[in-house]
Amino acid sequence: MATRISTSLAALLAAQAIQAATTLLAAPVLVAGLGLDGYGLLGIAATLTLLLGILDAGLAAALTRRFAAEGPEAGAALLAAAERLLLAGGCVVVLAAAALAWPLSGLLASPLPRGTLATALALAALAGAALWPTTLYQAGLNGRGRQAEAALIHAGGTMLRWGGSVVLVLGPLPDVRAVLVWHAVAALGSVALLRRRLRHGLPRARAPVGGVGAYARDVSMLALAGLLFAVLDRLAGATLLPLAAFGAYSLIAQIAQMLGVLIVPARAVWFPRLSAALARKDAVEVRRALRDAVQVAAILVVPWAAVLALLPGTVLWAWTGSGELVGQAAVGLAGLATGWGLHALASAAAIFDLARGSMRRATRLSAAGAALLAVLAPAGALLGGAAGLGLAAGVAIGLYAAVYAAAPAGPLGGSTHPGLLAALLRTGGAAAAPSLIAAVAPPAPGRIGAGIVVWLAWLGGSAAAALVSPTGRMALAVAADRLRRRG
Repeated sequence: MATRISTSLAALLAAQAIQAATTLLAAPVLVAGLGLDGYGLLGIAATLTLLLGILDAGLAAALTRRFAAEGPEAGAALLAAAERLLLAGGCVVVLAAAALAWPLSGLLASPLPRGTLATALALAALAGAALWPTTLYQAGLNGRGRQAEAALIHAGGTMLRWGGSVVLVLGPLPDVRAVLVWHAVAALGSVALLRRRLRHGLPRARAPVGGVGAYARDVSMLALAGLLFAVLDRLAGATLLPLAAFGAYSLIAQIAQMLGVLIVPARAVWFPRLSAALARKDAVEVRRALRDAVQVAAILVVPWAAVLALLPGTVLWAWTGSGELVGQAAVGLAGLATGWGLHALASAAAIFDLARGSMRRATRLSAAGAALLAVLAPAGALLGGAAGLGLAAGVAIGLYAAVYAAAPAGPLGGSTHPGLLAALLRTGGAAAAPSLIAAVAPPAPGRIGAGIVVWLAWLGGSAAAALVSPTGRMALAVAADRLRRRG
């Protein structure tokens, strides 16, 4: 069991590293080639893609749970129904975007021609609709225990999308519309491959959805509230900031939201495991799985969150070399990183509620947090630009996450799982220590020096977290034993 989990986790981490590196390395090239206005349009496309998650209706999480707890026949039946719903929803989205693109383009403050803006908005919806089924097919493969395969296919699709975008920008088509068309084409290819791999070996099934309606409804409500965290700040920025300033905010939001990507491996590995353990009523395995999921999430998330929160100017300078961007957005990045880091840890703990099918408390708290963000985000954008918007979003997102996960009734609360929160705080403190030391030390000269500081703080935090965490020490012992055997 430990060997299989460690192998899946290693493959998932590699896939996430590929996706993060590809996206982050492409961003400076795209900003230089398209300008902040053009990159702002890509930010709007990313926002539309997140909004499409509302139409998932909770079926992705339900599909993982169905495959893991009830087997391939039950999962195949739910998959058939989910595909029909997604196809219908995607068609509605594309048609609505085509009808609304021109009037919406008039709301954007940009020197770009209105025709360019309208076309880009329509193409952004097309790209989002093409990429949308990815989550469903990945969820199905996760439920079947093929997490590594799903993650590697998705990573390949991400490399194709962003690598092709860089080629277009550096080549004969430095136009945001060409980039969006390429995103749609590449997304269709990766989705088709995911679908083929998921359906391989599955029995034929009709499309009933009996037994998942209430669960999917609760998950969809939680997903809706969670998506509001991801888009309300961007919507405020898109409507209240000049497009160039929104492009700057899109950059820091892209970096901060990568913290959520880091917990994908933990969720992908342990959500099916928890679902199966709860179906068997194995209390020992449930406790072990939740402990491992949260500890691994902390090892992955906290070192980067600490770097971004404590060294935001160093990160932006090393990444882009733009003093203007550092001045505009460093404070906002610190706020966003704090909020999204806490949100990522809460998401790792939330797999316990997802697996047992009890999300009402999380949904209520998430809705309250989204309402707070709806108030704070416009105020932050108007008063402080990109930096103020980042601070406002970080406060709302982080407050929700802390109350949900660490309160006495939360999945990390002492009354639910004694000792888990204390172990998480020890791991987090060790992971943040190198970044705190770098923050009070004299700044390193030049972009190369700044980059070295960033990487050393991350590597030091990761090593410290792994050594302090019980799960980390166990994983290191398993790895050392495997190396000795090979030697």
